[in-house]
Amino acid sequence: MALAVSACATSSSNPSSGAPSTIAPGSPWTGALSTVTLPAPVNSLTAVDCAGPRHCWAVGSTVGTAGAPNGAAVITTADGGSRWTAQPIPATVGYLSDISCSNRHYCAAVGQATQTSNGQGAIITTSDGGATWTAAPVPPASSM
Repeated sequence: MALAVSACATSSSNPSSGAPSTIAPGSPWTGALSTVTLPAPVNSLTAVDCAGPRHCWAVGSTVGTAGAPNGAAVITTADGGSRWTAQPIPATVGYLSDISCSNRHYCAAVGQATQTSNGQGAIITTSDGGATWTAAPVPPASSM
């Protein structure tokens, strides 16, 4: 899987064509896009947020192995998208669908608790740039 990146932010690529996506007029993303490889075992990404031109996080899913379902993934870059690394997250998260970062230390990601949780929501947060992600309480009656 590849991801198209710019010096300022990220945008999904079109894996079937191998060509990076174009930046839509009026988009906040700027710069030239280039393709980089996602860290293993990341399979797909659903959302990205940047706390500045160099620090970004993206969430999505991993590739399941030996009959196990896909899991959740958080990846980060500190160099504007040239290199991405996976971050350790709680094993209780099955899928992540969105992320928001207020600065390069504080982020929150939301998704589904497990693949078999019947839509029970999950929230994880970090206050150290993603070195540690912690499960946060989910409001009652929240589901994905």
